[in-house]
Amino acid sequence: MNSDIIALYQKIGEFLDENVAEEWQIAWVRSEIIDDVSKSEVYYKAADGVFHYEAPSDDLADAAIELWEFSAESGSKWFEMTYKLSNEGEMDVSFRYEEMPNAEIGEKGGRAQEWIYENLGNVKVRGFRGQ
Repeated sequence: MNSDIIALYQKIGEFLDENVAEEWQIAWVRSEIIDDVSKSEVYYKAADGVFHYEAPSDDLADAAIELWEFSAESGSKWFEMTYKLSNEGEMDVSFRYEEMPNAEIGEKGGRAQEWIYENLGNVKVRGFRGQ
């Protein structure tokens, strides 16, 4: 694996470790990128089992964009990335390459709500659009 990509994965993990507001069990970064439009979100499961949403800093969004640019240069441009990190340092990254039809990045409900259901389950997420 390219050392630049590994460095970006480490940067994302360090961001989560240093910036999630409280003690957590698992944290996720969800990023969507279509051409020049992007959105990144941070979700985490706190030590008490409650799920939370946080808006990320520009540094995290920039790391996701850099990762997307590396992928695009190699011909495997993704549409959505899910980065998952446990508090024990176990990491998993997955990509969705096909774009979801009839939806816009950041649209209320839509893909973000679908992502929550697929990755976190049928749960309420504190801080996510009024929950």
